[in-house]
Amino acid sequence: MAPAAVGTLVVTAVLVAGLAIYLIMIATNLQKISAALDVVLGAVTGIAGQVKPAPGVVGSIARDVGAIQGALHGLIALATGGAAPAPAAPAAPSRSSARAAAAPAPSGRSRPNLPPPVHRRH
Repeated sequence: MAPAAVGTLVVTAVLVAGLAIYLIMIATNLQKISAALDVVLGAVTGIAGQVKPAPGVVGSIARDVGAIQGALHGLIALATGGAAPAPAAPAAPSRSSARAAAAPAPSGRSRPNLPPPVHRRH
């Protein structure tokens, strides 16, 4: 066999061995990632089993907000010296209105106008 042919076979064998080692390393990393994802999936499934809907809490919050709104209208009436009409307290929201309230605003904004957050130095 010619020296060029032997050299070509040696270079090819080295390249194939290098690719095999590289692919084995990738497979090992993918197995580690798969094991970690199995742990995360188990934790997420456990959390999902513990979460329960809270329609009673939403209704209680709506009643509290109605009471606060009525008190604020009373304060406005006292401050202005007039009689401000107090709005009726809202009824407990249904499931569909609770979902609609949780949906993002039509303008694409998901947060109300709030002051900027305060950043603290550590």
